[in-house]
Amino acid sequence: MISLLCVDDEPEMLNIIRLLLEEDDAFTIDTAGTVAGALQMLAGGRYDAIVADYDMAESTGVLLLREIRAQGSTIPFILFTGKGHEKVAIEALNSGADFYVEKGGDPAAWLTDLSHKVRVAVERNRIMDALKEREEVFRAISETTAAMIWIHQNDRIRYANPAAERLIGYSTDQLAAMDMWDLVHPDDRNAMKAYAQGRVRGELPPSRSLMRVITAEGAERTLDISADTCIIEGEPAVIVTSTDITDLLLAKEALKSSEENYRLIFSSLIDVYFRITTMGMVEVASPSCERILGWKPEEIVSRDAGFLFFSEEEAQKILTEVLETSGVHDREMCFRTKGGRLITLSINARFVPEADGEGGHIEGTLRDITDRKQAEGALRKSEATLAATFETVHDGIIAIDAHGEVVTCNRKFREMWRLSGDELTEKAVREQIADLAIDPRAFQDYVGTRGKHPGGKCRGILTLKDRRVLEYRVGFHAGENDTGGQVWSFRDITQEWRAAESLREREEFFSTLMDALIDGALILDMDGIILYANNAACDLADIESVDEAIGRSVLDFVHPTSAQEVFRDVMKARGGRENYLAEYSVITTTGEERVVEAIGRTILYRGDRIIVVSIRDITQRKQAEEEAAEKDLLNRQLIEGLPEYIIVISTEGEIVFANPASGSALAPDGGDLTGMQISALVAPSSVESFKEQVKGAQDGATGKTIEIILYAYGNSPLPVMMRAAPIIYQNRDAVLLVFTDITERQIMEKELEYHAAELKRFSESLSHTNDKLRIMSSITRHDILNQLTVLLGYVEIAEEEAEAGPITDYLRLMKNAAENIREQIEFTRDYQDIGVGKPQWIDIQRTIIPLRAEGVTITSTIEGIEVYADPLFGKVFNNLLDNSIRHGGTVRQITVSWDQDDGYGRIIWQDDGRGVPDAQKEQIFKRGVGNHTGLGLFLSREICSITGMQIIETGTEGEGARFEIHVQRDGWRTTPAEAHEIADQGARQF
Repeated sequence: MISLLCVDDEPEMLNIIRLLLEEDDAFTIDTAGTVAGALQMLAGGRYDAIVADYDMAESTGVLLLREIRAQGSTIPFILFTGKGHEKVAIEALNSGADFYVEKGGDPAAWLTDLSHKVRVAVERNRIMDALKEREEVFRAISETTAAMIWIHQNDRIRYANPAAERLIGYSTDQLAAMDMWDLVHPDDRNAMKAYAQGRVRGELPPSRSLMRVITAEGAERTLDISADTCIIEGEPAVIVTSTDITDLLLAKEALKSSEENYRLIFSSLIDVYFRITTMGMVEVASPSCERILGWKPEEIVSRDAGFLFFSEEEAQKILTEVLETSGVHDREMCFRTKGGRLITLSINARFVPEADGEGGHIEGTLRDITDRKQAEGALRKSEATLAATFETVHDGIIAIDAHGEVVTCNRKFREMWRLSGDELTEKAVREQIADLAIDPRAFQDYVGTRGKHPGGKCRGILTLKDRRVLEYRVGFHAGENDTGGQVWSFRDITQEWRAAESLREREEFFSTLMDALIDGALILDMDGIILYANNAACDLADIESVDEAIGRSVLDFVHPTSAQEVFRDVMKARGGRENYLAEYSVITTTGEERVVEAIGRTILYRGDRIIVVSIRDITQRKQAEEEAAEKDLLNRQLIEGLPEYIIVISTEGEIVFANPASGSALAPDGGDLTGMQISALVAPSSVESFKEQVKGAQDGATGKTIEIILYAYGNSPLPVMMRAAPIIYQNRDAVLLVFTDITERQIMEKELEYHAAELKRFSESLSHTNDKLRIMSSITRHDILNQLTVLLGYVEIAEEEAEAGPITDYLRLMKNAAENIREQIEFTRDYQDIGVGKPQWIDIQRTIIPLRAEGVTITSTIEGIEVYADPLFGKVFNNLLDNSIRHGGTVRQITVSWDQDDGYGRIIWQDDGRGVPDAQKEQIFKRGVGNHTGLGLFLSREICSITGMQIIETGTEGEGARFEIHVQRDGWRTTPAEAHEIADQGARQF
């Protein structure tokens, strides 16, 4: 039965629809005359479909449809309208109508069509509801089940439930973007892909299989899958249900491995494992039964275990004991092998009840202790032998357990430490040792600390107060329960110790003595082989250790020039010569040659003759002697060649040395002054000054120079400059006198005084003349400039009065000529002042700041720099600015900067004008060159040259003029207040 709601504002139409449709028992019909009424009825009841007219008085069927769909309802909706309303039908279908029916004409026909479409719409809706319900059921099951479910189509995953997402580690969006087969393990990929394609084609039946997948973390998981096909959007797809059995497989594998390990352990047991019933029937026996008893396990299983014992009575007795007590442990019993041989085994057994508490069985092990019993017998025999040896050795021995109890000690130990009584303790022994030993601390430390580390050994020496010397050894051995005992042994080595101590003292004395020697010491055999070398000898040859020298021939360290001498002296020693003294050249391991003085002596040592050689490095002494000889010769040649008069006098005033120059100038006939009194050469007027100078030198005052008069041979006065200094001459105190003849110097000084006076007179005359010329030039220049001013005034008046024509052109030329004359006269004033004022330090930035030019931006990056220049240095920048304006064309930007390299400074003036042609770069600094007066750059170069600066033009034609003023290293400086800010200053614009 279909419940239908019909909506129309014409009651007759509703009646017709009801009458015709209710003829079919499949329909029950309710009607509504308005859209509001229909909505109210829908809210209060349930209908399978709605039929509504389009055109109603207060609204339309399409608006009703939209309201219903806005509420989320999917109820079938059929719109009926009149003919010619195709647009309305389209609007209805677009708004969610299921069908539309055209009314008019034969009512039976269109109502039949309406009935059919209502049936179709209702059936389709019911199918969709059922499908939706099934989808919800499927989704509920899929999203709650622990099994993984996914659907893939055309190698893409269309759906995956949460369990699949959790296992694989990818989200739904990530899975949708992936190739399905990228998740499958590479080894399974082809087979699973072929199976899926076969299922889609219907060639393979549904089946279960295992498939390995790779998770997002890269882990491998094994799935138990079941696959079937379905249709999605008209195309076949595969739905897969799977369970993760990875852990199950791992558990099975672990169980299998455990069983294999159990079988391996069981088959490799050394002892015999058995399990018997409470009645004594054998149930299980390990394979080791055949090795120990000779019986294979299968030969004794299901038999009474009593036949294996020496007697069945013992078997029954041990069975009863196990059942009545907790078991037996390490019980030694006699068993009979398959061959009838009796063996001793150790049995361990216990009763094991069943899990349900009813009954149980006995299990245990049998261990073959035959070898152990034999070892115990051998041990007893060894202990008897050891006890006999223990009492006969010469060492005193005592054994102490881990608890400090004395286990045993031999007779020698008691005698050695004067102990009596049968009861000994570790404490008593230690106290006796402490009483008899001079310093027992080392021994006590060994015993106290090493005992904590079983297995260690230590040894040492104890000196007793009665002068006995004992060597002790302390051994540590592991005892039961990981505790350790100690064994002390002592040996009397008094005689050996005293002999060794005496020998050691002698050797230490000899070694200390030899190593303390500054000179090297060698001991050679008669073939020149080194038997001993002290540290000094090794240092002399640059040998790092004595071991490198011992055993080598002494000739290995002798320079080839001295090898023959060394060989000769060794041969003489072999021939019986006892002593010798020689000098040799030796060669070090680094190739350095040194000279040594060697003293050799032959002695008898332990029955053999040896050569003891003492060597001393005299390389520096030889070099000093050679250098002294060379210096003495040089000094003598120097003194003899000097023009000064050099005289050495004794403290009594006697001349003990005089160089040839002094003899030639002062001695009669140019002879020798030696032996004369120095006072005979000094003029009376200079005696007091001379004596003061000599006395001052003797008192340590040196460096003072005085002028005195000496008498040359023939009593000619000789003016000299005198210097004196104390010296040691021929091991006696003396005074060195140096006289310099100043006769020519005095003559030159007088000439210089004369010329200086003349120069001063000429300079004053020239200065007076220059002053007059400067005054005259100033007056003349002033008068000329006044007349030029008058002339230019008349020319201005004439230009205003004259009519246009040739006359005005001539007046303009006259005016230009007068202006040039005035600028040239101004130039003469500037040029006249060049070099007149004293150069001074000029701040470059302050010189540039006043510069101005209309339409031109002047930027300076110079801060804190001063140059040493003529006071007119500012004219240079005025002329450079005038040059840029007059000859640069359209100049808009001028940059002034500073640069320096290797201490030299450089001022750079750069404009953006037309620049200077290469052929004129040097010509522009010449006087008269240029389009104007030709004097500006000429004057600038002259001003710069006053203090050594140089100006040049280095620009590129077409890129602007670039003038560089090069400053000497000492011609610039940073201002103190701004020196630290120079590098950080920004550009300044004016």
